[in-house]
Amino acid sequence: MVSAPQGYCLDRSSLRQSAQGSFVLMASCANLSAAPSARVPLAVITVAVLPAEADVNPPTAAELATAMAPSLPVQKVDNEHFSLVRLAKGGDAAVPGGDPSHWRGYLVVNDHLIGLALYAPKGSILTGKHGKRMVSDLAKTLHAKSAMRSASQ
Repeated sequence: MVSAPQGYCLDRSSLRQSAQGSFVLMASCANLSAAPSARVPLAVITVAVLPAEADVNPPTAAELATAMAPSLPVQKVDNEHFSLVRLAKGGDAAVPGGDPSHWRGYLVVNDHLIGLALYAPKGSILTGKHGKRMVSDLAKTLHAKSAMRSASQ
């Protein structure tokens, strides 16, 4: 169950679903439609979901940082439900005008490994603690909504 942070919307044209996994991109609602919406910092957020695999575990922040080499980790976070890493390089290659620093995270929900990424413009507040909070909140929401859905089935 994927839902965007407040002020951001799913880009339905980016939605991909197949036996190999699913992907969706999110951006500010103001950028995705002509409808009036709340002003939020510009960002591109991605969610990738791999097929279910029994006993799958998310990588730790250290493992995630190692896998992203040569980009150096600026910050690593391990939580009960997810792992995050803020990388020093690569965000500018992902989005035009992007800050090199960006966030990556992983969590497991119902045996699906879910990858999250947040890219923001150069100098954005989302490349620091505000981005960490946004990705953390998104991971918590994905976990909670999916867990609720499973419990009701």
